[in-house]
Amino acid sequence: MAAEAKAPLLQEARRGATPAQTIGNIVVSIVGTGVLGLPYAFRTTGWLTGALGVAGAGAPPSTCWHFTEATIILSQTGGTVAYLVFIGQNVSSVFATEDGHGPLTPANVVLALLLPVQA
Repeated sequence: MAAEAKAPLLQEARRGATPAQTIGNIVVSIVGTGVLGLPYAFRTTGWLTGALGVAGAGAPPSTCWHFTEATIILSQTGGTVAYLVFIGQNVSSVFATEDGHGPLTPANVVLALLLPVQA
């Protein structure tokens, strides 16, 4: 057997991508392969079916987006209410007298905190 030339398994790799590859990656990332494939889909299915397909594919994400917004608003409102109750109870306990009552009730503290928002 003749001696075989041994080539390294890992050849020296190029460093980085070419400018064309970088631009191509950015375009595909932003635009997406679905949008790049739409002309072929319209040519294959026709204008009416293609338009209905795009509208049908766009409806569920739009509906889910509104649901997500409502969920975020609900959770932020709950967190804000919990924060106001916590602060109201703690600030009123600082000014409480020995019998447990004082000049500030938790409701008064919450109203004082909300006063700048209403003005």
